[in-house]
Amino acid sequence: MTAKIFILSLMILFLGPFHTYAQEIDIHGENAPEFQMAVDKWLEGDDLAALESLSVLARSDNRAAQILLARIAYQNELYAHATKNMSQRERVTLLRPGRLSASTWLKNAAEVPLAKAFLDQRRKENLLEAATTFLEFGETSAFLLTIEEMLRQGLLDDASSAISLVADPTTIQGLSYLSFVVERMKRDGAQGLFLGLSGIQPDLASLKDRPFEAQEVLAWMPNLLSTFRGYTGTPRPDFDKRLAVIAENIEHIDALAPARNFCDKYCSASTNECMITIALSRIGGHHFSYSSPSERLIPNELYWSSPRIELDVVRKGFAHPSSERPDQHLCAAKAFSELEVPAFGPNGRPGP
Repeated sequence: MTAKIFILSLMILFLGPFHTYAQEIDIHGENAPEFQMAVDKWLEGDDLAALESLSVLARSDNRAAQILLARIAYQNELYAHATKNMSQRERVTLLRPGRLSASTWLKNAAEVPLAKAFLDQRRKENLLEAATTFLEFGETSAFLLTIEEMLRQGLLDDASSAISLVADPTTIQGLSYLSFVVERMKRDGAQGLFLGLSGIQPDLASLKDRPFEAQEVLAWMPNLLSTFRGYTGTPRPDFDKRLAVIAENIEHIDALAPARNFCDKYCSASTNECMITIALSRIGGHHFSYSSPSERLIPNELYWSSPRIELDVVRKGFAHPSSERPDQHLCAAKAFSELEVPAFGPNGRPGP
C-alpha cells in the first residue's frame, strides 16, 4: 500500500490543519495487513472477495472494516453487481451483522468519531457536530452533503458555522464545489443564479471586491446545487441555462474527475457534451457521486486511479443515456451500454 501512504502524505500537505489532525486520529484496524489487502481487492474490482474479507474483519471488531463495509452497503451500486446471484439471506450474511441493518456496523464502531458522524448525518440535532468531524477526518464530500442536509432542515446558523470552518474554500483540495460557488458569486453578482434564502440578504453589489461571509455562500448554494440534479423526464424552464452552467464549470470541479476521465477515454472529440450527459444522469447528477465510500479509509485520488472506477462511473449512471431525451449525447450512451448493464434498474434496486 505504498501508493496509499504516498497519497495520504500529499493530502496532509495540501488539505490543511483539519486534515493533518485527522491523520493523527487512529482508526482501529486501518493499518492491519488484512484490512489493506481487502481494500486492495476492492480497488482492483474483485468485489466479492473484498466484501467477504471485510465481513470477516468486521465480525472480528476491526473498526475500519466495520465503517467501510457499512459505507459500501449504503450504496447499492457499489455491491449489487457482485451479489445479484445471491439469495437475500446470503446478502444479509455478507453485508450485515446478523439480521440487523448494515448501519449497525457503524453503531458497533461508534467509539470512533467518524463512525458516529456517519450515524449522525441525518439527525437534525447532531448535524453540526457531524460536519465538524467529517472535515477533521478529511471526508469532504460527507462534509458538504451534511451542509446540504442542514439547508434542507432550515438550520441556517449551523450551516453557516460549518462553512465558517473553511477559511478559504478555494485553497482546500477536495472542496472544489465551494470554490465553484464562490467563483460564480464573484463573476455573476446580482445577475447570477442567486435566489436567496429566507432571512439572508447578502450585499451582492460588492461581491467582487471583498471576502464572502459564510451566509452569503449559503444563499448561493441551493440553486447551484440544483444545477447538478438529475434529469426528471421533462426539461425544466431553465434547462438551457443549466446546461450552459454545467458545460462552463464541469471540468473545474474536482469531484467530477472520474466522469471527465471516462469521457476523455470514450468520447474525446466531445468531452464536455459527454460529461453533461453523465452529470444529468440519475446518480451522476450529484457532484459528489464519485466520492470514495470513505475518503479517510480510501482517498478519492486512490479510488479514482483504481481499475474499478470506470465501471463504477457506469454503475452510478444507471439511468442510462438515451437518444430519446433532448439532453443526451450518443457517444456517452453507446459507451455506457457497451461496458456493462447494471444489476439493477431505476425501479428495482436490490438491497441486503
